[in-house]
Amino acid sequence: MAVCTVFPLFERVVAWSEMMIQMSPKPSLTRLVVIIPGIGGTILREPNGLRRRVWGHQRATLVAAGLDSDRLSLGNHPELEPDGLVRDVQPVPGWTVVAGYHHIGKAIFNAFGDVVLDGGSVPGNVMEFGYDFRKSVVHAATELDKAIGERLRSFPSGTRVVLVGHSLGGLVARYWIGRCGGSKICDGLITLGTPHRGAPKALNVLANGIRVSRLKLDTLSRVVADWDSLYELLPDYSMIWDPVAATYVLPDALGNLAVRARKAARIHQEINDWCGISPLPTWAYFGSGNATFRTARLEGDIVQMDLSLQPSGATRPLFEEPDLWVGDGTVPSEAGTPIELETKSNEKYPVAHRHAMLPRDASEHVVDALRKIHGIRSTPLRGDGEDPMNPRPHISLGMDDFYLRSSTIEIVAQHRDTGELEVIGTNVDILDESARCQPVQLNVSSNGTTVAHFDAPVSGVFEVCVASTLSDGSSIEARDLFCVVDE
Repeated sequence: MAVCTVFPLFERVVAWSEMMIQMSPKPSLTRLVVIIPGIGGTILREPNGLRRRVWGHQRATLVAAGLDSDRLSLGNHPELEPDGLVRDVQPVPGWTVVAGYHHIGKAIFNAFGDVVLDGGSVPGNVMEFGYDFRKSVVHAATELDKAIGERLRSFPSGTRVVLVGHSLGGLVARYWIGRCGGSKICDGLITLGTPHRGAPKALNVLANGIRVSRLKLDTLSRVVADWDSLYELLPDYSMIWDPVAATYVLPDALGNLAVRARKAARIHQEINDWCGISPLPTWAYFGSGNATFRTARLEGDIVQMDLSLQPSGATRPLFEEPDLWVGDGTVPSEAGTPIELETKSNEKYPVAHRHAMLPRDASEHVVDALRKIHGIRSTPLRGDGEDPMNPRPHISLGMDDFYLRSSTIEIVAQHRDTGELEVIGTNVDILDESARCQPVQLNVSSNGTTVAHFDAPVSGVFEVCVASTLSDGSSIEARDLFCVVDE
């Protein structure tokens, strides 16, 4: 049975930091900051007079969208209108559970002066850009160009832009910077969990369909298989082991994906070519230490996904470099950095967060990067300049994003890179949508692995927090969201 606890020392440090920030004069935000969400992060409405909200109303509606997926069909509803960003926790069936995007704007508001958030009568200098995430990043970047141009008319001539992109939003940002000429007015790019090189998880969705445990969502699988954006999330590198050819092949080697996968690969190439010509200061934060699809192997017509760099039957690993960071549960670490930064280890920023939590828990890193863009000294944060050969202690989580209520949920937490430090105690809290603690059964092994079992009393979205105290008195924690659905 888990007991809800807090770490008093950590809470005092946070409170002290917030008090010092409030007492200090805030620097002015002199750039237009544009927040671009990932797939499923934009509220979408029908384009008619009723303007019925199709996506992003509330958590239950989002889950229902997976069951009534006609509302997301490009064939039946080719035009849906963006209507702001999702602000609360939102399940995105087949992909992840997003923590909402208001945390980024709030963090910027708390750190800078003269901040105007979107939603008021005055155009904000922190702009939330929503887009139809079913369509290509080319379409989204074109709309972004129009939106930025219109917003800049409300500010003094010469105002510069900074982009903050989560997941797919980072690809939209890079296409705008390069292909749309945004580099001329942009001072920096901050990405959170962006699959710059693609994500094998997209291959799993397109090749195997969307599943929740043993339940396959056939209709939703067919609907999302028509989204250009999902193909543009495919890896642009060879990561599928073909036992016949005895080598790794690209996703376009799969006959049913070939045409659209090659089209998506050309868009990735355009992004890399243009951004390589005019590179900008870039802070690419990617989650680390969590079980993430890295490779796949062909078994006839079946694509078997694998969490390792060397899938079963492969004669060699995907790459020979030390496997330091793994991924955020959705995007592997090798895909989390733009190709032009791959050789610059000092510009890689691994952070101990899972994909869903990055817009919330990595907002401090967004603020830190903005301070640097504004020429303001900042306090080093975890992940900034971290020595990749000497990573700090952290907790990695092994879990799914979606579960059936009829099954017992298992969450595996592993303590990594603790060195000579011992784990003194571990606590696992699972909170329901009303922030009430739920009963959890724990099993702690001698090697530092904690396994939690949980039987959800109702369907809905839950948050898990695993927190541990180390022998030097420090504490580490990991958080994530998951969704429980009825069959």
